[in-house]
Amino acid sequence: MQLPGRDLAVFIASGTILMSLLIGVVGLPLLLNGLKRRADPHAAEEWISRWHAAQAAIRAIDTAQENLSVQMDEAASARCTDSAARVMSLYRRRLEGLGEEDEPCRAARQSEMVEMKLRMAALRAESSELLKMRTQQAINDVTLNKLMREIDLSETAIVNRKKGAST
Repeated sequence: MQLPGRDLAVFIASGTILMSLLIGVVGLPLLLNGLKRRADPHAAEEWISRWHAAQAAIRAIDTAQENLSVQMDEAASARCTDSAARVMSLYRRRLEGLGEEDEPCRAARQSEMVEMKLRMAALRAESSELLKMRTQQAINDVTLNKLMREIDLSETAIVNRKKGAST
């Protein structure tokens, strides 16, 4: 036994669902296109915080390097100084990227983007090589899983850093 008007009710319900989806997918973006996004009210605070944090990190690295070098022989002290310089350069580049001048800031961001792409390419190559080694049975599953987990964590850190830089 079929209810009278059942086909009509199903047709109307289906039409209503489809229209609401079309309005949501097509209409809303068109309506919202003209609206300006509000500036992030915390952007200036975040910028200042990043600036001060990077400055503090550079000072801490310098102090730690001086303290460590006192306890080392000349060769170890030179390696320590080299390591401190590499870590400091990361923070100095971060400060350049936070700069207010357009050209150095743009160049720093472009350099950082190139570095991220190069790191991602290197991680993909590492991953591919490890999978090939496992296929050839040059390494076991435990070693593969451990090394792939490290690669995944590095890749996640790069992706999250890229997302943070683009917001």
